[in-house]
Amino acid sequence: MGNPAQVDLDDLVHCFVPMFGNFLILEPVADAFRITGVEGNVTLKLLDMNGRLLLTKQVTDNDQISVNSLPQGLYIVKLITANGTVEQKMMKK
Repeated sequence: MGNPAQVDLDDLVHCFVPMFGNFLILEPVADAFRITGVEGNVTLKLLDMNGRLLLTKQVTDNDQISVNSLPQGLYIVKLITANGTVEQKMMKK
């Protein structure tokens, strides 16, 4: 199993999601993050801290999620599959 979150040189945060064993966004995100380690039909929902839905997207392994239009702050990233739901806070810098 690899490192659960990695930042490469262009501030793209990689989130390793071995079907929810680990779902971590450890580094503040500037422009985008990438979801890896998912299988099957996965829905990503991005919410602000008040619970307002900002984005709903079907994602597959290695999809990049752009957040460059969002203001700085905390957000909730939620992944939904037939097996369950997991959510994690994300800091947008």
